[in-house]
Amino acid sequence: MFLKQKIKYKSFRFLLGFFLFSLLAISYALYVNKVDKISDIQTKIEKKLREKEKSLNQLLDIIEFNIEENNFDKIFSDINFITSYYAEGIFFYYYSEDHLRNWSTNSVPISNSFSKLKLNNEIWQLKNGIYLQKHRKIPNSEDNIVVLSLIKNNFVFENNYLSNTFHKSFNLCPCVKLSITETDNKIFSSDGNYLFSIYKDGDVKDEAYMFIIIMLVGMSFVFLLLFFDLYIKNLRVKRSKKTLIYLGICVFVLLIRVLSFVFTFPASMYENTLFSPVHYASSDFLPSLGDILLNSIVVFIVVFIFFFRIKVKRFSGNSKLWRILNCFIAVILLSTIPLLFAFLFNTFKGLVLNSNILLETENLFKLNLLSYIAFLIFAILLAIFYIVTLKVFIIAKHFIRRIKTFYVLFAVLSIVSSVYIYLQTQTLQFSFLTLLSLFLLFYLSLIFKSRKFANSILILILLSSLFTTITLNVYTKQREHDLRLFTAMKIANEHDPILEYRMTEILKEIPDDEFLSKQFNNVVENEARIIDYITEKYFGSFQNNYKILITICLQNQNLNIQPENYDINCNQYFRNKLNIFGSYKLNNQIWYMSYEPGMVSYFGSIKIKRSQKDSNAEEFTIFFELDSKSYINDIGYPELLIDKRNTSTNPDISNYSYARYYYDDLVSQYGKFFYSTNLSTYNIDKKEPNYFENNGYKHLIYKANEKETIIIGKRINGVFENTIPISLFIFFYGFLIIIFLLITGLFSTRGSFIMLNFKTKLQFAMILTLISSFIIIGFLTVFYFFNMNIEKNKEIVAEKSHTILIQMEQNFNYLSEIGGHSLDQINDLILKLSRQLFVDINLYNRQGHLISSSRPQMYQHGLISRRINTEAFLELRANRETIFMHNETIGKQSYLSSYMPLRNNVGNTIAYINIPYFAQQEDVNKEVSNFMVAFLSVYFLIIIIAIIIAIIFSRYITRPLELMKRNIGQIKLRGSNKKIEWKSKDEIGELILEYNRMVDELALSAEKLASSERDYAWREMAQQVAHEIKNPLTPMKLNIQYLQRAWQNQEEDWGDRLERFAQSLVEQIDTLSDIATSFSDFAKMPKGSNSKENLVSIISSVILLFQEEDFDINFEFSDSSLLIEGDKNQLIRVFNNLIKNATQALRGVEGGKINIAITKETQSVLVCISDNGVGIPEDLKPKIFYPNFTTKSSGTGLGLAMVKNIVESMGGSVWFNSEEGRGTEFYVSFPYLSE
Repeated sequence: MFLKQKIKYKSFRFLLGFFLFSLLAISYALYVNKVDKISDIQTKIEKKLREKEKSLNQLLDIIEFNIEENNFDKIFSDINFITSYYAEGIFFYYYSEDHLRNWSTNSVPISNSFSKLKLNNEIWQLKNGIYLQKHRKIPNSEDNIVVLSLIKNNFVFENNYLSNTFHKSFNLCPCVKLSITETDNKIFSSDGNYLFSIYKDGDVKDEAYMFIIIMLVGMSFVFLLLFFDLYIKNLRVKRSKKTLIYLGICVFVLLIRVLSFVFTFPASMYENTLFSPVHYASSDFLPSLGDILLNSIVVFIVVFIFFFRIKVKRFSGNSKLWRILNCFIAVILLSTIPLLFAFLFNTFKGLVLNSNILLETENLFKLNLLSYIAFLIFAILLAIFYIVTLKVFIIAKHFIRRIKTFYVLFAVLSIVSSVYIYLQTQTLQFSFLTLLSLFLLFYLSLIFKSRKFANSILILILLSSLFTTITLNVYTKQREHDLRLFTAMKIANEHDPILEYRMTEILKEIPDDEFLSKQFNNVVENEARIIDYITEKYFGSFQNNYKILITICLQNQNLNIQPENYDINCNQYFRNKLNIFGSYKLNNQIWYMSYEPGMVSYFGSIKIKRSQKDSNAEEFTIFFELDSKSYINDIGYPELLIDKRNTSTNPDISNYSYARYYYDDLVSQYGKFFYSTNLSTYNIDKKEPNYFENNGYKHLIYKANEKETIIIGKRINGVFENTIPISLFIFFYGFLIIIFLLITGLFSTRGSFIMLNFKTKLQFAMILTLISSFIIIGFLTVFYFFNMNIEKNKEIVAEKSHTILIQMEQNFNYLSEIGGHSLDQINDLILKLSRQLFVDINLYNRQGHLISSSRPQMYQHGLISRRINTEAFLELRANRETIFMHNETIGKQSYLSSYMPLRNNVGNTIAYINIPYFAQQEDVNKEVSNFMVAFLSVYFLIIIIAIIIAIIFSRYITRPLELMKRNIGQIKLRGSNKKIEWKSKDEIGELILEYNRMVDELALSAEKLASSERDYAWREMAQQVAHEIKNPLTPMKLNIQYLQRAWQNQEEDWGDRLERFAQSLVEQIDTLSDIATSFSDFAKMPKGSNSKENLVSIISSVILLFQEEDFDINFEFSDSSLLIEGDKNQLIRVFNNLIKNATQALRGVEGGKINIAITKETQSVLVCISDNGVGIPEDLKPKIFYPNFTTKSSGTGLGLAMVKNIVESMGGSVWFNSEEGRGTEFYVSFPYLSE
């Protein structure tokens, strides 16, 4: 009854887990896939815009009121006030007499002139966004207020930091797009004016969504399988049928996955990038990261079922043929292990080499969801490998039987596997890893049933971490070598992707330019104007880095070439130049030119008709030449200016040092490594790309052509860097194990965590205390490091700022105002200082407007405005600070920025210098990442060591308690009990002292009890013997008296009577003899000669005695060799008695059947003898093992008492279940004796 309730409770938990995770999956999918109708989105946007209009009008009222109250400066000096509106995407500006005087932010590229604003439009489309605008004229003045509310970002570029999405206050899906052009789904203002239109561009579901769905659905499926597993285990069918059911489940799971893969369903899953080759593709069977994840999970489920639920039986029989067959099967199974190793290494290799997933743990903070999915796949693949290998070892051991033969085969397997893996991978590390894995897994297979669960888990975690680390180190190094060669090729063919993209767009825009179209009518007279216009409008952002030369060539125009002083046709001159120096063609209009090493040059041309309306109008050609002013070594080029939509992926060379040699002479170099001025110094082969080591760096030499050679090097990682991932993976795999144990513990009926034993509780408390302490210390250390890093960066920025300030003051201290003729000189100095100090420099005039910048692209593309930061302007101008540093943001990128006033020789401020430190932000992030990786690795290692120490220490503390537990469990009333020796006089010592005293007292009590029991038993036995003897004596006495009287009376039939009397007397004497023999045997039961006995053989021999009876005897056993320690004769007597009782219970029963089954439990062997006979009445069950009890008309009633006595003397136990009219089951349990 209790067992049935337990099964029902467990089934309920599994079903609860299934429904819970299914509900979570469905709810999450519905939430993410919640597709609002476009009309609903339209209503939502208009509602939010009404709120924004109200906020803008309120802000106008506040500003106007403060101006009227002469509190104007308070508005633009209250940083908290400005920040509160900035958080809502609201900005405000004050124009005085057409000029912008004050602004709340420099993030919006609004015009400095009020007259140039498009005040008639409520929606402004600026360079970096689309804004809702309101404005108001201040009464009795020429001043105006403009307030803006950001609706949607609209940057020129899109990248990790800049995304063109609606402002967060709208809370819209990224799939919602905005169009200024009037189309369907129009949005109107509160006044009914058209603002913009919206549309949807698909649904955006990233990899995270699909991964969460897979995990939730996977968990629900696992709980459903656990429910079916519980149901199958409790089916009353043969094991063979259960095995078929489990095989059917495996086939079903595999079939579902195959159908899903072949027919790509569900379609929504395969539309996700997780199931596309974007991130990973290795073969037709592993075409995506999502596919390999699902395949791994499915195979893990099948392997798990096979390992724990399917039993493999060896061929029974003692002939040599059967033994050879079993050994052959074992060899075949063992031979699959090298193939499993090869498969594992190849799969790991594919995940690294055939993917763009970041797997280098040295970039800890760059690891993304895809990285952790790959690590999860590693964990699942390793688990599959461990389970299969352990199963093979266990089956092989079961088939071979002879342990020495098994050891020899394992040794051969280890050697063959290591050699095979080395031949396959040509990597000695993998060969070593194979040997280590085999030995550890072999050891685990030997201790598999010894309940050393914690030790096994710890070994597997350590092995997995080492396996993953070594494999990743090898394959990521191989991937890095491929990337380095690609980088060397890119450096050899240096180009500017931004310029290439922009030139392509420029050549498309020029023919449609209205201003140029008018100038083209008279191209000769307007040549200078056309060239200046094109230079400033289209190439202005590139003038700092490139020399730009634009030439207009008419059809028959000649050029005079200096200093050679000769004339040549203009078009022919450029054709010749292109033929000589053209390196490669980007498209029909743009070429990359090779003039000299280290120079980046582009050439472009476009044909224009003088009149676009006249098809017969004369054509002319505009040629564009752009040559880098110096070698573009702009490593600090901010990622803000990289458009990932239109540029190909460029290699990250920030971790490399490289040098370019021209005819073996160094022409340029970059990085921390200083290369020799002549290539011959290295004495290396330059014909083929190869590697060499020098001064702690490993260098790749790549010969680009006969003239140029590229060397690109990277610092060699030391032992510490290579072993760092071990501790990280220990933490990761340990975390997965903990999650697994928490889930299985939550839905298990074996007990909760509250019911842990004392040792485990002590270990848990110590580990929790240690981890908590380390987490707190670690958090404080990281916090300190971040603060220290911030201070360090501030010091660096301050130092560079002061250096720049000194240089600027030395050059311009005579000026009273920046501008005019001094501007070119300022631009040159700023560019020079920027390259020397590797920082960007901006210069603002006293009104806060940009004068010059070493990075004009930031302003030309409208990422920020040409005005100084409001808070910095306030601190410098109003509070007279000499330097001000704070964090600023552009999009999602945050960077440190410093401001200083530039003074002349009389102490007047003539400008403001700004150093935005975003150009080096990537280096700062990398430095922090490197520290965190090293820090966390060391801390994880310390935590692991601390956990091991805690486990050892807790075991030492609890060892006397375990000793007491073991001794108490072995205490017997009869026989001597072992005392515990403990020298310490602490609390545990006192406890042990009490235990020893209890043992002494127990021995005395046991002796007294034994004496009392013996007296009582013999009194009982005496009464029983007297009763049994008295029964035949009475008829014997009567017969003698009767015979005596017949003799005295000389009866005629006296002889016949004497004969009958003699026969009766012999029968009664035989009865007394039987009684004496039975009691004698009972008294001698505990004595016996114990040895190793095969229980299956003994029961089989006993069954032979009952084969001729009129009923069937079925005998089932899981193993043909189940050994126990006992006396063979006594065991035969036990099973003789039990089977004989069963046969007697079947008399008069049709279809009588006796079932005998032997099963191997964890530490014991259980024998069940059942019959479908008459059963035992309830009132007789308590007396069934009494020495004098019997239900038969004959017998002594000592059979079952004898059985109980024999079994318990062998350390076993016997019990029964019976139902009257249904049958009886007798259970006999013996301690299992391993081979």
